Amino acid sequence: MDILNRKFLNKKIIVFAAHPDDIEFYLGGTIAKLTKNNKIYYIIATNGEKGLKNKLKKNIDKCKIRVTEQLKAVKIMGIKFVDFMELKDGEVNMCKKLGKLILEKLNQVKPNIIFSFDPWNDREIHPDHRNIGFCVVDSIIMVSIENVKLEKIYLYHTHKPNVFSDISEFMSVKLKVNEIHKSQYHEYQKGWIEKKEVIIKIGEMMGRLIDKKFAEAFREISLNSAERHIEDVSESLRKLSNYRSNKSS
Repeated sequence: MDILNRKFLNKKIIVFAAHPDDIEFYLGGTIAKLTKNNKIYYIIATNGEKGLKNKLKKNIDKCKIRVTEQLKAVKIMGIKFVDFMELKDGEVNMCKKLGKLILEKLNQVKPNIIFSFDPWNDREIHPDHRNIGFCVVDSIIMVSIENVKLEKIYLYHTHKPNVFSDISEFMSVKLKVNEIHKSQYHEYQKGWIEKKEVIIKIGEMMGRLIDKKFAEAFREISLNSAERHIEDVSESLRKLSNYRSNKSS
């Protein structure tokens, strides 16, 4: 199922991330696909200063390096709205300050759609990723929605995807914007060559699930109470059915 078949047209979309390059890596293809007919807002919690190789000289402005890379990437994507919360990298906590900042952004932008990290990914080892995800989800309940037509939230970097985005026509853009983040090449032994291979491999794996060349996966959560309650029960029944099947076998 391609989530972009659901009339993503003239929507206000906020994409929350913990660091520069998070969005490009996890959902760069989908955002490239959405930019044409929607208004996209990037809200990035930190400047990602701890994501640079430790061997860099101390007098180098690490924040500036990462912010500059991010701004180059958004220019290619055609994103006009980018906001850095400027929290300390590695210290994004589930606190009142972060919750307040997120609520301010939600009330200011009044988005229809939200993208954020899936905080329930049990293999996610970076606390910034988990905490920004939890705070975004928590803030949705608290935000005054009187004038906010909030429809859906899509969680990326998830182990429980229920919707997919066909990015076959946008993989070249995804690779281009990821290549801009040169300060992050050190995460891979072979640098950009290996990182590129990883991005392509993941895209292919997700693509096979929907019979497409490349795809990205998301966990969609409905903000309609009736839909959400029914989905909760359906999920419980599926788990019960799987449990009984495994037990009987």
